[in-house]
Amino acid sequence: MQSRRGPSSDGCGLSSGEQRFPAIAGAALRCDKVRMASEAHIPGGVVHDLPADFEQSLNHHAQALATWRDITPIARNEWICWIESAKKPETRRKRIAWGTENLIEGKRRPCCWPGCPHREKGKG
Repeated sequence: MQSRRGPSSDGCGLSSGEQRFPAIAGAALRCDKVRMASEAHIPGGVVHDLPADFEQSLNHHAQALATWRDITPIARNEWICWIESAKKPETRRKRIAWGTENLIEGKRRPCCWPGCPHREKGKG
């Protein structure tokens, strides 16, 4: 078997057809765990952490999650602050549903939101 350099199809140095020897198997397993952990982490905003109920919604909608990962930390912060500013639980649930739908459509910020009052302007 020839050694390979550069990108591989599995991200850990072996293509899907190459045999993994026992000495390499542990390294490949660790690589898989690291890749899964990095994919499992969903980032929050610059001021606000991602609330569990919104994270659950993102985890159930792959396209919304893809948009979420693509937007800036400041944009994520705007979504989170908008959701958390709801005074009633029903409003919060509606905002999570509406926000998830809008992220699925590729919208990067909540509509008609003046911005997070908790973030100092000009910093991050």
